[in-house]
Amino acid sequence: MAYVRAKKSRNKKTGAEYEYFQLVESRWEDGKPRQKVLMHLGSHPTPDALYAALEAEADLLAEEHNELLRQRKNLKRRLGKTVARLEESEESGEAPTREQIREVRTLQERLWSLGDEIEKKGRRYDDTKARQETVYPYLSDERKESIERQREVQRRLGLVP
Repeated sequence: MAYVRAKKSRNKKTGAEYEYFQLVESRWEDGKPRQKVLMHLGSHPTPDALYAALEAEADLLAEEHNELLRQRKNLKRRLGKTVARLEESEESGEAPTREQIREVRTLQERLWSLGDEIEKKGRRYDDTKARQETVYPYLSDERKESIERQREVQRRLGLVP
């Protein structure tokens, strides 16, 4: 049988005390009661609370990921215009200025950096969704029903496959 266990811990340096929660299963081994930690819930007192926190985190990560994608699209457009201006200058016989070359390099570096940020956000989003699926079996029946209703609506609207 699974239950939530509260644990207290103390920071040795500051002396601050904090509480965290674990989902634990009791069983008998060699005639003695033993507990197996099924999942660490962190500061969330129930699996439902942890699932809700993960859901909020996933939504935030998705928003941030989409914003980074918009920034990349705008940056690509800006870089394209800058390169086109350079090509026009070269066709008319003008050499590109140091400032123009620096601008192109700066835009390229920012574009590469954005690519890395987008990849990291995507991985964090995937990890968060995977943690949600790990918590799912331990949710209350009411919470599972609510999630299934939401998923069904999303499927009907064509938002998920």
